[in-house]
Amino acid sequence: MFGIQRQVIAKHERGLYLKDRSIVKILEPGVHWIVDPLGRVQIDVYDISQPAFVHPYEDVLIKEQSALCEKYFQRVELGEYQVGLVYKNDKLASVLAPASRQLYWKGPVEVRVEVQDIATDFQIPRGLVRLIAYARAGELADAVRFAVYPVEVADKSVGLLFVDGELVKTLVPGLYAFWKYQRTIKVEQVDTRLQAMEVSGQEI
Repeated sequence: MFGIQRQVIAKHERGLYLKDRSIVKILEPGVHWIVDPLGRVQIDVYDISQPAFVHPYEDVLIKEQSALCEKYFQRVELGEYQVGLVYKNDKLASVLAPASRQLYWKGPVEVRVEVQDIATDFQIPRGLVRLIAYARAGELADAVRFAVYPVEVADKSVGLLFVDGELVKTLVPGLYAFWKYQRTIKVEQVDTRLQAMEVSGQEI
């Protein structure tokens, strides 16, 4: 029928209902009949099994549709010296950079964000080092590629940790990873084994 459209929203989807390019409501799963004789309505369908929500009108949604935002989204905002470790269904999946904001759909994927303060402690906890430093191709690997400085201090060596050109501390052998946000990090390794050196005779 002219001016009426049928919109189906599956169980793993949500529909963002815009009228005159303004967010009005969110359509839940089901069959929806949209009366729109003047072509003023637009429905953006999202697969919420991919929970990260990105939209040009995100700021407007947060500010002017706070009740709608609270009902359908989990909101995460980080400070200038905070990093967010994003877990999806209890598995580390991504990283949020400092001073970032992200909305996640509330739905089948349980999202949990652990916030780590990196103002003074920028070393990644040992329990997460291997997961982050050796992240395979995917969302996590893409997120940490330019954010993490991994280093493995060899046996019988010590690592000299320099932050912004200043020696901060020494590292014993092992695997380490550091957040590079807002700082320059470098580790130099020094071999601690005794080395024999041949000194040639000199004339006096």
